[in-house]
Amino acid sequence: MDCGSKFIEDLIENKLEHFYYDDAKLLAEAYHNRADNERSLLVLAHCLTQARGYESAYHLLRTVSNPTAGAALNTAKCRYLFAHCAFMLNRVQEAEQTLRGTSVSDQLQLHPCFTGTVTLPYAHSLLARILCETNRVESARTHWAQAIRLNPLLWSAVRSYCDVGGEKMVELLQPSLDELAEWKSANNIIDDLIESKEQDNTGERGQRLASKIASGRIKNSSASVNLKTLSSAAPSSPIGNPAAAQTAATTIIEKRRTRLRAADNRLTAAAAASIALRASENSPLTRSSKLVDSTSPGSGGALLLIEQQKQQDEKEQLLLQQLKQQTVGKRITRRTANATAIAAVSATSQKLNQDNIQIKFNEKSKGNKIYYELLEWITQLARVQECLSRFRCIEALSLLNKIDPQFLQMPLTLELRARIFFENGEYRRCCQIFDEIRRLYPRRVQGMEIYSTALWQMHDTTKLSALASEMADVARDQPETWCIAGNCFSLEKQHETAIECLERSIRLNHRFDYAYSILGHELIDMNDLVRAEQAFRKAIVYAPNDYRAWYGLGLVHFKEEKIQLARVNLQRAVQINPTNTVLLCQLAVIEQSLHCTDLAMQYLERALKQQPNNVACRFHKARLLFDTGCYEEAKTELEELKVLSPDEAHVFFLLGRVNRKLGNTHLALLNFSMATEIDPRGEQNQSVLTTNKEPYDDEPI
Repeated sequence: MDCGSKFIEDLIENKLEHFYYDDAKLLAEAYHNRADNERSLLVLAHCLTQARGYESAYHLLRTVSNPTAGAALNTAKCRYLFAHCAFMLNRVQEAEQTLRGTSVSDQLQLHPCFTGTVTLPYAHSLLARILCETNRVESARTHWAQAIRLNPLLWSAVRSYCDVGGEKMVELLQPSLDELAEWKSANNIIDDLIESKEQDNTGERGQRLASKIASGRIKNSSASVNLKTLSSAAPSSPIGNPAAAQTAATTIIEKRRTRLRAADNRLTAAAAASIALRASENSPLTRSSKLVDSTSPGSGGALLLIEQQKQQDEKEQLLLQQLKQQTVGKRITRRTANATAIAAVSATSQKLNQDNIQIKFNEKSKGNKIYYELLEWITQLARVQECLSRFRCIEALSLLNKIDPQFLQMPLTLELRARIFFENGEYRRCCQIFDEIRRLYPRRVQGMEIYSTALWQMHDTTKLSALASEMADVARDQPETWCIAGNCFSLEKQHETAIECLERSIRLNHRFDYAYSILGHELIDMNDLVRAEQAFRKAIVYAPNDYRAWYGLGLVHFKEEKIQLARVNLQRAVQINPTNTVLLCQLAVIEQSLHCTDLAMQYLERALKQQPNNVACRFHKARLLFDTGCYEEAKTELEELKVLSPDEAHVFFLLGRVNRKLGNTHLALLNFSMATEIDPRGEQNQSVLTTNKEPYDDEPI
């Protein structure tokens, strides 16, 4: 790539980062018109997909008549982008062919162009989604597993893999766990080395000081002060008080500089005096005056003059030697000072370089630490998700409590905790966790549909209405918002409006399986069984292990009196979620309809082990005891149930029938009267406690 192309692509990317999609698309179109290569085609398609122009990007990349486009699909990014556009446009078969290429083998493998690229884990994940929607769950599970091995931080792949029944998450994450263990071990070794180095430095300073004292290079008084300073500095830090140490060092350096300047001044003054003396003695006037003075005494003055001249020459030679020595000494002193200064500057620059290297190392080490902390958090959440997807709620909660405290307030961690309580039937605690999420992250959308269902189960109309209103203000274009609105209208018995809201949610995201499941239940309430079955089957397409969809499909078949089909669907739902009391109770009702009373009682006992005070399970147990002629046991069960649920007309009506069988006519009439007062118009006929089309009973009084 040349510099001009790189500059233009940077401009386009800059516009995309600032959400100027039209400008980016305009520049990308012009760039592709001039460059006309696979890189420019990829840039243009990327601009179109960023602006949600999947149709335009799809047709741009699909132009096989253009040889440029044909070459571009041999690159991993272009091939993946074309497959993604086809998948978003629901052209699933074409997306699969693009990801797999022309391979016709039975093994579902990706195109060779993905090998060794950063696109590989995402291609595996996309192909897995396609295989899951086309009912090839085993192959989808395999590709999701490969995506997780390549990129353990791909959370959507982790969740999808667990939701389709994936197991052995620890084995998939073993390379990441080994990497984490090595990093932790290396960190511990580095910490130990740093600590031991600091201790060694303190000990070495003490040993050097003691050796100097022993050799006599340091006086005892100063040594005692130094030892005292060292001993006082050691407990707090390896270098004692930094400010005091810096002040002392500055004082010592200033004293040394003062002494050096004084010595230089003395040398300079002596040199000036000697030069002045030599100049005065060598002047002609001085020499002539000396000559006159020396020759004046008499005839013996000549020898004296010669001797004096000789002594004068020796004195001059001595002065010259002294000057040379002083000059050489000054040069040596200056060279030594310069060398010392250069060494000091070099040491300072080396220290600065070491500091810069240390800063960069610390920044890199900090980045690595954050990465490994995130990796550890995701691997822990993956194990939690595995347990949650298999509805092992107690184990999932135990694993969640072991997560690092700094990640406990993350929205994903809190959402998983709320889902655990939701699947365990603890709706009040689930709502408390979601309230905390709303407080910390008031504009978070993910998971709020589960919160609305929990509020629906608790019949909390006030909170559910407030939640629907707030979400409509902050996220009106999100499918979760309309799913929440559907739950809100459903709780207010406005089923037609609820259906409209849920259908709008599906239009915003046609792969929203949870909305399909809720829509199916609303259609059951409207007695539109055909559309309800279609909704449940659509949910199963996008989420094969959604027990809600299998349960709803079983209800549809049960109402259509297709008991065997209902039994198969409910057994599938119980196989997915074996601890759900609603599923076990409904399967017991179906088994009772098929006259398998023993098996029905076993399912009810399993459900009551999970929730001993579940009203529906205890009612159906009493109904089963009544049908088998165990009237006394049925009466005992209903008397306890009457205390737990005093506003259920079906309980009092069944208790009246039991008393009539036992011959207690007055008690029977009393219970029938109470049932009529509680529900005079028969509105509870659509309750979960009813199993037939008659209002309450199939016998005359």
